[in-house]
Amino acid sequence: MIELQNISKSFDGVSVLDNISAEIPDSGIFAICGASGSGKTTLMRIILGLEQPDSGNISGLEGKKTAVVFQNDRLLPWLSALDNVAAVCSKERAKEMLEKVELSDALSKKPAELSGGMCRRVALARALAFDADILLLDEPFKGLDTELRGRIVKLVEDFAKTKPVILITHDPWEVSLAKAKLDIEKLKSCTAIKQIPILTLDERWYHLITDKLKTDEICYWEKQVNELLKKQGQVNNDIKEVKKIKNQLIQDVVDNMQDDDNDPKRAKVMEKNQRLIQEAKDKINSLEDEALDIPRDLVNANERLMIETVKVCYNKINSNKEDLEVLDKWINATRVKLKKNILIKQDKEEVNNRMYSAMHDILGPDVMKELDKVNEEEV
Repeated sequence: MIELQNISKSFDGVSVLDNISAEIPDSGIFAICGASGSGKTTLMRIILGLEQPDSGNISGLEGKKTAVVFQNDRLLPWLSALDNVAAVCSKERAKEMLEKVELSDALSKKPAELSGGMCRRVALARALAFDADILLLDEPFKGLDTELRGRIVKLVEDFAKTKPVILITHDPWEVSLAKAKLDIEKLKSCTAIKQIPILTLDERWYHLITDKLKTDEICYWEKQVNELLKKQGQVNNDIKEVKKIKNQLIQDVVDNMQDDDNDPKRAKVMEKNQRLIQEAKDKINSLEDEALDIPRDLVNANERLMIETVKVCYNKINSNKEDLEVLDKWINATRVKLKKNILIKQDKEEVNNRMYSAMHDILGPDVMKELDKVNEEEV
């Protein structure tokens, strides 16, 4: 699994990505979607290592080979379509992939002789021909008509059966192909995420996530949040205490200045106090620097705890939905069976009543009374 953890990136003071986190499964199509300019391509470049994030990190890419289709096809203009693909594999494999993207009649043509959609297919063929562990596609199907796009998508889906495909797109149909997605635009507009309360200080959270539901991830981030809260309180208390000591030392210096300045003992005390005052100032500066980092770390840890909490809740909700569907089917089947049995019961009661009435009419009440007694004794 590839994990994006709190990725942030700014250019010239303008935030492009803000605290982006996601888990990309080991197989299937994972869509990174959003409007143009939302930061999709920047995130792709960070995943590829072509850009460094301002903060955050990515894990799960170590030792993995990645094949890429960029927004611009990046074909070598002096090579034919076949040779462009054969740059990453054998010519036999290159020819096979070009045939799969329906370019068997364009093997010898150079990029300048191909349409935009054809160049796109050459780039896709090259990426698919490479023996990659991960396929990363940035708007890969642009320039393809609907029918052709549907056929080409099947090649990508075949790759995704066993390996991850990261698909950068703003096309809703392409997003629908994904097993999971990261909508950057929605994350940016979801300001409520920045306003969530500290979960471990909210009694409702403990009612929501009982010990039975806590995963290892929730336990980890719960511990991180609580440790940061404890650290924040401790640092604030330390700042108060050191400031109190500093103020007392300053007061002692002021008091001693009013006495005889020629007293050597008093001069030593003042010198010591001034040194201690400077040490207190340095300590306060250090503690205040430390205090500045804690809120950011606390927000990040609380956000991760919120994400893991939401995962657990939705997993439970979805699991309950599946159980409810099974129960609904059982109830409906039972209801049908019950209705059928009620009809059978009514039919049998009607037959019994009709037969008894007929015997009663034929034999008369006195005979039927005696026969009823005999029947009851036998039963």
